[in-house]
Amino acid sequence: MSESVRNGIQHFINSTGRLGVLEGENIDFPVKRVYWITETSAESTRGNHAHRELHQILIVLVGSLEISLSDGLETKTHFLEAHSNEFLRIFPGYWRVLKDISPNCVTLVLASEAYDESDYIRDWDEFLTWKRSKNEN
Repeated sequence: MSESVRNGIQHFINSTGRLGVLEGENIDFPVKRVYWITETSAESTRGNHAHRELHQILIVLVGSLEISLSDGLETKTHFLEAHSNEFLRIFPGYWRVLKDISPNCVTLVLASEAYDESDYIRDWDEFLTWKRSKNEN
Protein backbone atom coordinates (compact mmCIF):
# COMPACT_ATOMS: atom_id res chain seq x y z
CA MET A 1 0.00 0.00 0.00
CA SER A 2 1.21 3.49 -0.76
CA GLU A 3 -0.06 5.18 2.39
CA SER A 4 2.25 5.41 5.33
CA VAL A 5 2.57 6.58 8.89
CA ARG A 6 5.71 8.64 8.96
CA ASN A 7 7.86 10.06 11.68
CA GLY A 8 8.82 13.62 11.07
CA ILE A 9 6.97 15.99 13.36
CA GLN A 10 9.57 17.68 15.49
CA HIS A 11 8.56 18.83 18.97
CA PHE A 12 10.31 21.60 20.84
CA ILE A 13 9.25 21.80 24.48
CA ASN A 14 10.24 24.42 27.01
CA SER A 15 8.70 26.36 29.89
CA THR A 16 6.50 28.34 27.47
CA GLY A 17 4.89 25.27 25.87
CA ARG A 18 5.23 22.86 22.97
CA LEU A 19 5.97 23.73 19.35
CA GLY A 20 5.29 21.06 16.71
CA VAL A 21 6.90 21.41 13.28
CA LEU A 22 6.36 19.51 10.02
CA GLU A 23 8.38 20.77 7.06
CA GLY A 24 10.73 19.99 4.21
CA GLU A 25 10.63 16.62 2.49
CA ASN A 26 7.87 15.45 4.83
CA ILE A 27 5.39 17.59 2.86
CA ASP A 28 6.01 16.32 -0.65
CA PHE A 29 3.14 18.17 -2.36
CA PRO A 30 2.09 21.82 -2.50
CA VAL A 31 -0.50 22.48 0.23
CA LYS A 32 -3.53 24.21 -1.29
CA ARG A 33 -6.05 23.55 1.48
CA VAL A 34 -5.82 23.22 5.26
CA TYR A 35 -8.74 22.13 7.42
CA TRP A 36 -9.37 20.54 10.78
CA ILE A 37 -11.90 18.09 12.20
CA THR A 38 -13.36 18.70 15.67
CA GLU A 39 -16.39 17.98 17.84
CA THR A 40 -16.82 14.35 16.85
CA SER A 41 -17.95 11.54 19.12
CA ALA A 42 -16.39 8.14 19.69
CA GLU A 43 -19.49 6.54 18.15
CA SER A 44 -19.29 8.52 14.93
CA THR A 45 -17.25 7.71 11.87
CA ARG A 46 -15.92 10.16 9.33
CA GLY A 47 -14.50 9.74 5.89
CA ASN A 48 -16.21 6.84 4.18
CA HIS A 49 -14.86 8.01 0.84
CA ALA A 50 -11.81 8.01 -1.42
CA HIS A 51 -10.15 10.66 -3.56
CA ARG A 52 -9.19 10.29 -7.19
CA GLU A 53 -6.33 12.85 -7.18
CA LEU A 54 -6.05 14.43 -3.73
CA HIS A 55 -3.00 13.85 -1.50
CA GLN A 56 -3.37 14.40 2.24
CA ILE A 57 -1.42 14.52 5.47
CA LEU A 58 -3.36 13.93 8.71
CA ILE A 59 -1.98 15.12 12.04
CA VAL A 60 -3.82 14.54 15.34
CA LEU A 61 -3.28 17.66 17.46
CA VAL A 62 -5.48 16.68 20.41
CA GLY A 63 -6.66 13.19 21.37
CA SER A 64 -6.49 10.12 19.16
CA LEU A 65 -8.29 8.18 16.43
CA GLU A 66 -8.10 5.09 14.27
CA ILE A 67 -8.11 5.36 10.52
CA SER A 68 -8.61 2.41 8.21
CA LEU A 69 -7.35 2.69 4.65
CA SER A 70 -8.25 0.29 1.86
CA ASP A 71 -6.99 -0.02 -1.68
CA GLY A 72 -9.93 -2.31 -2.47
CA LEU A 73 -7.95 -5.48 -1.79
CA GLU A 74 -6.15 -4.86 1.48
CA THR A 75 -7.11 -2.77 4.51
CA LYS A 76 -4.71 -1.37 7.09
CA THR A 77 -5.68 0.35 10.31
CA HIS A 78 -3.50 3.04 11.85
CA PHE A 79 -3.72 4.58 15.33
CA LEU A 80 -2.80 8.26 15.51
CA GLU A 81 -2.47 10.29 18.68
CA ALA A 82 -1.49 13.79 19.66
CA HIS A 83 2.02 14.65 20.78
CA SER A 84 3.60 11.83 18.82
CA ASN A 85 6.01 12.58 16.04
CA GLU A 86 3.87 10.61 13.57
CA PHE A 87 1.52 11.76 10.85
CA LEU A 88 -0.39 9.84 8.20
CA ARG A 89 0.36 10.47 4.52
CA ILE A 90 -2.54 9.35 2.30
CA PHE A 91 -2.09 9.02 -1.44
CA PRO A 92 -5.00 9.17 -3.92
CA GLY A 93 -7.04 6.02 -4.42
CA TYR A 94 -7.56 4.90 -0.81
CA TRP A 95 -10.90 4.47 0.88
CA ARG A 96 -10.67 5.95 4.36
CA VAL A 97 -12.75 5.53 7.52
CA LEU A 98 -11.96 7.47 10.70
CA LYS A 99 -13.36 5.85 13.87
CA ASP A 100 -12.82 5.46 17.62
CA ILE A 101 -12.30 9.19 17.79
CA SER A 102 -11.46 10.35 21.31
CA PRO A 103 -13.49 13.12 22.97
CA ASN A 104 -12.28 16.57 21.97
CA CYS A 105 -10.06 15.15 19.21
CA VAL A 106 -8.63 17.75 16.82
CA THR A 107 -7.24 16.49 13.52
CA LEU A 108 -5.42 18.80 11.12
CA VAL A 109 -5.46 17.93 7.41
CA LEU A 110 -3.09 19.29 4.76
CA ALA A 111 -4.47 18.75 1.26
CA SER A 112 -2.88 19.06 -2.17
CA GLU A 113 -5.94 20.65 -3.78
CA ALA A 114 -8.83 22.94 -3.00
CA TYR A 115 -12.18 21.26 -2.34
CA ASP A 116 -13.58 19.62 -5.48
CA GLU A 117 -16.62 17.37 -5.08
CA SER A 118 -15.84 15.59 -8.37
CA ASP A 119 -12.63 14.22 -6.79
CA TYR A 120 -14.61 12.31 -4.14
CA ILE A 121 -15.84 8.73 -4.51
CA ARG A 122 -18.50 8.25 -1.84
CA ASP A 123 -19.85 4.82 -2.81
CA TRP A 124 -17.84 1.67 -2.01
CA ASP A 125 -18.95 -0.23 -5.14
CA GLU A 126 -18.15 2.77 -7.34
CA PHE A 127 -14.72 2.92 -5.66
CA LEU A 128 -14.04 -0.75 -6.45
CA THR A 129 -15.08 -0.25 -10.09
CA TRP A 130 -12.84 2.82 -10.33
CA LYS A 131 -9.87 0.94 -8.81
CA ARG A 132 -10.33 -1.96 -11.25
CA SER A 133 -10.38 0.45 -14.19
CA LYS A 134 -7.17 2.15 -12.91
CA ASN A 135 -5.44 -1.25 -12.57
CA GLU A 136 -6.43 -2.28 -16.11
CA ASN A 137 -4.76 0.81 -17.61
